[in-house]
Amino acid sequence: MPKERKKRGRRAEQVRRKQEEQEQTQEIPRHEPLEFYDAAEDAYQNGGDGGEYDGTPFFGLLDEQEKEYFRQQDEILTANAFESDEDRSTFITNLLKEADGKELKLISSQGCSRLLERVISFCTPSQLKNLFQKCNGNFIHLVQHRFASHFCESLFVQSAFVAAREEEMGHSYETEVGEVIASMESLFLYTLNELEPQIYGLLTHPFASHTIRILLLVLSGKGTTTTGSNNLIQSRRKENQLETDKLAEDRKVPDSFKEATSRILSSMQEKLSVRELRILSTHPVGSPTLQLLLRIELTNTSLNKVKKHKNKNKDISGSNSKNTLLSKLLNGQEEGDASATSFLQDLFYDSIGSHLLETIVQFSNQATFEELYNTYFKNKIGSMARNETASFVVQKVVTRLEGEKLQDAMDAVIPLVPNLLGWW
Repeated sequence: MPKERKKRGRRAEQVRRKQEEQEQTQEIPRHEPLEFYDAAEDAYQNGGDGGEYDGTPFFGLLDEQEKEYFRQQDEILTANAFESDEDRSTFITNLLKEADGKELKLISSQGCSRLLERVISFCTPSQLKNLFQKCNGNFIHLVQHRFASHFCESLFVQSAFVAAREEEMGHSYETEVGEVIASMESLFLYTLNELEPQIYGLLTHPFASHTIRILLLVLSGKGTTTTGSNNLIQSRRKENQLETDKLAEDRKVPDSFKEATSRILSSMQEKLSVRELRILSTHPVGSPTLQLLLRIELTNTSLNKVKKHKNKNKDISGSNSKNTLLSKLLNGQEEGDASATSFLQDLFYDSIGSHLLETIVQFSNQATFEELYNTYFKNKIGSMARNETASFVVQKVVTRLEGEKLQDAMDAVIPLVPNLLGWW
């Protein structure tokens, strides 16, 4: 049996021993969730176009002639050799007419779903609404589909601006005579009625969780710049970068969207126990969703009104309520579990959990940050800066320090720079 290849030298041996010690001492106990989606490896059973998986209905397959037609249309759209925008609009209109009645087949097809994603970018508000209506009643299945989930993400992103524009105008876009189409606000709310009861169970779904994050951003009206969440909503980094960039700035949204965001957040605050939050904190799929929920909780003042009078019962999170996500993470503990302090100290050295701490440090109010700094960082910044995982949390801390505290941090870290450079 071949032996494991090892780097030679004392420095390499020291690094290897240090990594082994960290794995032994810093590993966080992982509890398997009982109610979250826990079958990622079986999410897509049969592969291929329109395959039935995880209980999702079978939408049918395109015949060979239809596949060839849409393949040719995909090549034409990709080449983008249209003489004018009007020619391209005519092309899109004709393509959608040909796709009429076949939308669900196309959306659940590997190649054709990507074609529709590109088509969405050039759709008129009326065409977007028509696609929305074609999917009504099936969104709960589509967001869990390996291919259709990406279509849903693109549809939500493009439609977000239609909803914002209609809110600014005070009425929906006009449509052709005799055509009755609901406002984009109503279409989103219909979709939400279908998805909202299932959001809790989809937090760790390998496909749906990405779509849920997009939907949360759309409903909140917050941009990725405000929430610092661009990296949290990219399920296919290279392919949908331009799509997610469109959510960079804050948007005006209807009051019903804000109410829906508040309702979802309140539901998660009530349903998620301390133990489940800890599971999500280090879950490769669930943690980004939890981070986004936290960022919305911490950046949306309308959802987090804090009474102005002093309250001696406030905890480290700075909140009067013990049911906020932040309060449960910073102060919660269930019988048989590690203390909150011990749990948070372990998160510093976890490759996934450390991102959650970065979120807390970056977006928490000043009182909470001060308490966190005094408890976890004040006397440990130097040692944390030497760790390849905890050092990223330290970077977020340093950006919020001022005056003497910033000088103390510099005094602790600067002497270590030669050794840090030598270690790398």
